[in-house]
Amino acid sequence: MCVGETGMGKTTLIESLFNMKLDFPPCNNELKTVNLLSKSYDVVEGGIRLKLTIVETAGFGDQLDKDKSAEVIVEYINEQFEKYLKEELKIKRCLDYYDDTRIHACLYFISPTGHGL
Repeated sequence: MCVGETGMGKTTLIESLFNMKLDFPPCNNELKTVNLLSKSYDVVEGGIRLKLTIVETAGFGDQLDKDKSAEVIVEYINEQFEKYLKEELKIKRCLDYYDDTRIHACLYFISPTGHGL
């Protein structure tokens, strides 16, 4: 997951890290709410196939009142863990084929102006 204001370079960093082009639509900073965009990619690193899911937070921190910007993100993360827990608690569970949508890492981009903290 990449969290930060519009124009901070979230997509550019991920593209550079994995040497691939992401197809997220360009975001304008006129969004009234935070939108979560999730896309999955197959990546081969060192001969090993990985499934990489990127979650971008379009509109995060772009509002005048930033108090509730993180609520959507926290709610999404909690939903993914609840979904996994429900599958894990089943009597006949099959986690080998389960599509794990939990967030394993979050990169938080801080604006260099320092006015947002």
